[in-house]
Amino acid sequence: MPSPTTHRITFACLMVASLLCVSCATAQIASQKSPDYGDRNIAMNVVYPDAAFKTNGGPVINIKAAPFNAKGDGVTDDTQAFIRALNFIAEDLFASRGNRERGKYRWRIYLPNGIYLVSDTLAPTSNSGRAGFCGLRLIGQDRNQTVIKLKDNASGFEAGNEKYVLPWHGDRPGQGNVLWGNQARNFTIDTGKGNPGAIAMSFMGANGSAIDNVTLRSGDGTGRVGLDFNWWSVQGHYCDITVEGFEIGIRGTDQRETQPNLEYITLINQREAGMKLGPHAASIRKLHSRNKVPALVIDHDASQTVLVDAHLEGTANAGAAIVVKNAPRADYFLRDVKVTGYAATLSVNGKDQLTGYIDEHVAGKVMRSTPNSPSRSMNLPVGEVRLIEWEQDFNQWVRPDDMPGETEAAKVQAAFDSGKSVVYFPRNYNTGKQTFTIPATVKYLNGMDRTLSRGCTFIIDEASDAPLWIEHTSGRPTFIVKQPRTLRIRTSGVAYRVETDQPVSVYFENIAVLFGGDHEKFCPPNVKMYARSINEESRRTPNWTVNGGLMWVLGFKTEHRQPSFTVRNQGILEVLGGYQNMTARPKVERYPMLINDGGHVSFIGCTFMSRTYPWAIWNKTNDMMKQYPTKKMPRRLLQGMGGTYFVPLFTSYDANTVRERSKTTQ
Repeated sequence: MPSPTTHRITFACLMVASLLCVSCATAQIASQKSPDYGDRNIAMNVVYPDAAFKTNGGPVINIKAAPFNAKGDGVTDDTQAFIRALNFIAEDLFASRGNRERGKYRWRIYLPNGIYLVSDTLAPTSNSGRAGFCGLRLIGQDRNQTVIKLKDNASGFEAGNEKYVLPWHGDRPGQGNVLWGNQARNFTIDTGKGNPGAIAMSFMGANGSAIDNVTLRSGDGTGRVGLDFNWWSVQGHYCDITVEGFEIGIRGTDQRETQPNLEYITLINQREAGMKLGPHAASIRKLHSRNKVPALVIDHDASQTVLVDAHLEGTANAGAAIVVKNAPRADYFLRDVKVTGYAATLSVNGKDQLTGYIDEHVAGKVMRSTPNSPSRSMNLPVGEVRLIEWEQDFNQWVRPDDMPGETEAAKVQAAFDSGKSVVYFPRNYNTGKQTFTIPATVKYLNGMDRTLSRGCTFIIDEASDAPLWIEHTSGRPTFIVKQPRTLRIRTSGVAYRVETDQPVSVYFENIAVLFGGDHEKFCPPNVKMYARSINEESRRTPNWTVNGGLMWVLGFKTEHRQPSFTVRNQGILEVLGGYQNMTARPKVERYPMLINDGGHVSFIGCTFMSRTYPWAIWNKTNDMMKQYPTKKMPRRLLQGMGGTYFVPLFTSYDANTVRERSKTTQ
């Protein structure tokens, strides 16, 4: 039976070093961040070899090159240069629909260092892109030296008139389900002075979307919103972001498929709220907010918010750090939240409920499988991961076209065997369903969103202490680990399994499709897996099976009637938010969102869409299977979607076993 709401509060006085006055300089922000929390402001100088650029047949569009011709000199108005680039991508993508070689149309706009002065919204004017389009990738060379700057006192950005600088949905929100693969990386948007209606960036994107290493700032502290999640879909991993100024730092307003996974976020000097979330299902980790207003406001009954490992720092006699208002049925989970400078930690409907440090607090009822199961989450040690250190030496980059070989497959293998550390794919390669080996000399595989033939397999057949970084793969390749080596896979669609008995750590971030998860070697006993924003939509097999290994998840999305997670063979699973789309016909639905068959589970999640499934959880302990019907779960109040529900926190684990097996990360 569900247990009463539980929380553990520890009062603590934290010594906080005095912080320097914030200016608009990003370099100062890095020196002011709270240790272990907030934006890591990772130094990256993203450069590409000539073969990667569009002029040489590659996917990278240099916005300073013809016919786009941006100047980036801080004086010339570059608005039309951006619009020309956006129109090109939108029209090219539209023309490619139905084309089997669709992958060759996946472009990325590259911004070399410079100050790109703009005076209007950067949105396509072509009808092919006005409502938004998928695969818009914008990448800067150096975050601190690549700046999109709105002119001071720009027309249309006045008070009372919300207007976007960089919207990912075109000039009007469109149908969100097609907007997969959108990415923003490594640049700054400065909304200038005298633009109180400015929204620096609105972002939407379904599977495989991401923002990383980005600064959004107001030149004079005004502006409406820094980062706006205002339309569906919003899935993906959003990390290492600083928002400075604005009324609201990060805002979410739409009730649809919105599950942002926010990690390493810094919010400074907002005037209404650091972060304001409506009917979202957000998972937030490593947040640092320094504000005189609430760090987090939750104002919708359909909201499920997970906030862990955060530092909320109040200034100028701030009131409450976390405010829940007009949302008596909202679900929220708070853990390891350090609060300093605020009069209260949590205020609900105008009443202060918690003060000081939050060890763990659950708004809803904790469901324990047995009286012996803990009444709190596992709180597993988490394997951290930084963004790739970008290789500056082009002598270490190799593409298959640089290598000899009578077939494309032979050239691909020769590239892996070349001894170079970076292998990249600036075009599609017709290799057939080949198997390739990746030696220890390869440290970074950049698929550049091009494809090898569907069904290719890559075998990691040499042990190495150096991680193998994999980004931007397409065509759903399979990676098989036959020798111990850490894998870090980001912004890709992949299958993978481990065929060594030695310890292996695997990191997934922003995986559009993580398929093959039902394989017994997906997460066997020797594997520790750390997954941030993963997606799978299998109609025929269970999505992810923890077969004796350890799996930690910050945000997931699944669809159809298959279980999202299956745990067996004493596997360990901790899930901190995410959702299942109930898309299958109810009459054929048999499975719950979670099946625990003799494993260890700590689970938080919810559902979306209007179909109603009979079961939420099946849990087996001591040879007894208990079924938890969805009608007994707390309702998620979404308009027209009466069957949706929350799982505030479900526990079924032995604390001593979990503690012993999760002591270290590889």
